[in-house]
Amino acid sequence: QFQMISDVDAAVAFLDGLVNLEYKHKAAILELYDNPADIFKNKDLAVDYLESNLSPAAANTFSEAINSGAPDEITDALERDGITPVSAFSGGYPSRLKYLDYKPLCLYAKGDLSLLNSEKTVGIVGSRKTLPEYAALTKSVAASLSGAGVTVVTGVAFGADKAAITGALNSGKIICVTAGGFNYLKSEANRGLIEKVIKNGLCITEYPPS
Repeated sequence: QFQMISDVDAAVAFLDGLVNLEYKHKAAILELYDNPADIFKNKDLAVDYLESNLSPAAANTFSEAINSGAPDEITDALERDGITPVSAFSGGYPSRLKYLDYKPLCLYAKGDLSLLNSEKTVGIVGSRKTLPEYAALTKSVAASLSGAGVTVVTGVAFGADKAAITGALNSGKIICVTAGGFNYLKSEANRGLIEKVIKNGLCITEYPPS
């Protein structure tokens, strides 16, 4: 379910969406602040870092992005589309990811956010050309596991992913991880199935919508 976007998650989503900055620079900027939301109150820390470690042009681009109202535009777009950003500084961020060296700075979610911290999970992946008998077995296994309270995590492709989704869908214990932002799901052949996952389970991606 969509949740109102906190100032912290809004700040991280803004930084995460800057396509010209590498991950290491985004992570370094966040380390400069006790609270990521302070990026908007004291942009000079980030500007000085970028000027010293990247270039004056990068620092200027960052400063202009804040001054242009882009942070508010990003938040408005996420709220309009029912996408909840869950940053690495949020209490809802998956505990299994928090201690990774290169954890996603932000996850973008649609659906049941409580599934992010499911006690028991199992990943199911496989070929897009999974043979029918193995697809049927995958569906059966996913149904049994999810019915027992285990959250099934898979992708959104045809074959094994689709079989896992179909098996776990009724239980609601299903997380689908997409390979792109939500604005690109329109071209997915499994769009209808993804919409069912969003309604009954959870769909997430580490990529901003666009």
